[in-house]
Amino acid sequence: MPRAGARVRVTGLQKKTEFNGSLGTVKGAVDGGRFCVLLDGEAGRELSLKPENFSLEAAGRAIGPDAPFASVRCDAALLAAGVAAHAGKWRQCADLYLQAYMIADSGWIAKYNSWSGYTSVLREDHFVASKGDLEVLKRVAKDESVPRLDRSRAHMTRGYVLYSLGDREGAARSYRQAMVLCKAATAEERTRNVLLPDERAMKLLPTPSGPIFDDTLKTASENLASIELPAQMDTQSIAESMATRFQENLEIGQEPQQAFDQAFADGMPKFLTPIGPNVANLASTKLELDRLMTVSGSVCDHCGGARGAKGITLLKCKRCGLAYYCSIECQKAQWKAGHKAACRAPGEVKVGDRLMLENVANIDEYHGMYNGMIVEVQRASSEEGRWDVGMVGGEIGKCASIATTELKRLRPVA
Repeated sequence: MPRAGARVRVTGLQKKTEFNGSLGTVKGAVDGGRFCVLLDGEAGRELSLKPENFSLEAAGRAIGPDAPFASVRCDAALLAAGVAAHAGKWRQCADLYLQAYMIADSGWIAKYNSWSGYTSVLREDHFVASKGDLEVLKRVAKDESVPRLDRSRAHMTRGYVLYSLGDREGAARSYRQAMVLCKAATAEERTRNVLLPDERAMKLLPTPSGPIFDDTLKTASENLASIELPAQMDTQSIAESMATRFQENLEIGQEPQQAFDQAFADGMPKFLTPIGPNVANLASTKLELDRLMTVSGSVCDHCGGARGAKGITLLKCKRCGLAYYCSIECQKAQWKAGHKAACRAPGEVKVGDRLMLENVANIDEYHGMYNGMIVEVQRASSEEGRWDVGMVGGEIGKCASIATTELKRLRPVA
C-alpha cells in the first residue's frame, strides 16, 4: 500500500474522467480502503481514490501498487478496453487503454498497443477530450525516456485534440514536433517490432515501427498543411457535403433529426466567417481574413525562409508571440513594414481589431454570432474588460458586448 508522500498518477476513473492521467501526492489513508490524493496544479484539489484508481510513480515510470502482478493487470485492462469499445463506451475504453499503458513496465509486450488504442480513440471524436487527456499527451510527448514512437503519436494526437478545441496555434506546434520526432527515428527504432491487432488473424501480431512512423509523419504533415493554408470553401460544396453525410447517417440507422444534427456538425467548417456589406474592398478583406486564419511558425514572416532549411531556426516575437523571424534583421524590417501597428500583447485590444470569438458561454443570445467566428471591435463597452464587437463589415451599432478573455488573438496582418 502507498505511504504518505508517495507520488501517484490517477487512472481508470469512470466519473471525473478529466483527472485521469493527473499526478498527485498521497496524503494518507481514509475510510473505505481509499486514499486521499492531493493533485498537482489543481489549487489544492483532493480526491478520495481506491487503490486501483492510481499507480505509483517511481524511477521515472509508473508502476502499479501490485508491481509483481502488473502484467496480469495490464492484460485485464486491455481486454476490458476491447469489451468497452464493443459496447460503445468510448470514454471507458480510452481510460482502460490508458490505465494499461500507465501501469505497464517497458517489458510488457502489448505496451504500444495500449497507447495506440488510447490515442486512436481520442482522434475518433467519440467524446470531447478532457484536460486530463491533454496533460497525459503532453507528459508522454515530452518524456525523453519514453520510446520515440510513443512520443510522436502523442504529439500528433495532441495536435488533433487541440485543433478540435479551437487552438490552431497549439495544434500546429504539436504537429511540427511530431514531424521532427518521426524524421529523427533511427534505423534501429524503425525496425523495432511492436504488437498491433490484425483483424484477419484476430490476434496481436508483430509490426515494424517504420510504417507507423511514416503514417504519423504523413498525417501530421497533411494536418499542418490544412492549418497553414486557408481552405477555399463555397456554400454549394458545404451543402453537398452535408447532404451526403445526412444520407450516410440515415443508412446506418440514425433517426432523421440525429442524422441531420450530426451531418451539420461534421459538414460545417470549424472556422467560417461571414463578411458584411460595409467593407471598403471585399477582395482585400478576404485576403486579410485568410491571413488571420492561417497559422505562422513554419516560415519567416518577412523573407519567407522555411524552418529547418539551411539551418534556419525561427525566433518568435516576444510581444505578441504570433510572428516568427529567421533573424534580427528580418524582425526589424517587418516591424517597420507593418508589424509595429499590428502587434498586440496578450490581453491588448484596440478598436478595429479583428479577433475570434472563443468559449463565449451564452453565445446563443447573440443572433448571428458563434464561437469560431471572426468579429470586428467597434468600441470599448461601458463595462470594463469588455468590447462591443460585430460582424466584419457589418452595421455599426449592431454589436454584442464580449469579454476580453472571450476574444482570441489571431495571426497579425503584418
